[in-house]
Amino acid sequence: MITLQMVADRVIDKTGINIMSKGRRRVAVEARALFVELAVRYCDVPFLRISDFLGMEHASILHYRNNEYFSQYNDYLYKIDRFALIREFKEKSAIIKKKNTESAVDIVEDAIYKLNDVLKTLQEQRSRLLELETLKNE
Repeated sequence: MITLQMVADRVIDKTGINIMSKGRRRVAVEARALFVELAVRYCDVPFLRISDFLGMEHASILHYRNNEYFSQYNDYLYKIDRFALIREFKEKSAIIKKKNTESAVDIVEDAIYKLNDVLKTLQEQRSRLLELETLKNE
């Protein structure tokens, strides 16, 4: 599972901006917006948890999510970095989902194996009971 701390660490590494700061500089706002975008997409947490993590109101998180901070920005390298980070988390999310699916398949296969063992045991007991009944009837 992708956590808020994992997302925050990667955004801080990529942007060099402390997203926990309360600054209103454009780069800080954009870094927080990137964090919110990734957190909403790839962390299975409600807005309140994201807002608590950043020390903000949940309405601010909604504002970050609803406003496109990057469409008017002219620094294309920054946009490329942003898309690379989104792609990275998308790939991580896919890997985690695949692992969860594989483990679910493994669980089902184990259950089938155990049920087959129980079925064999019951069939053996049935055969013994049938033998005993035939011996009693003779």
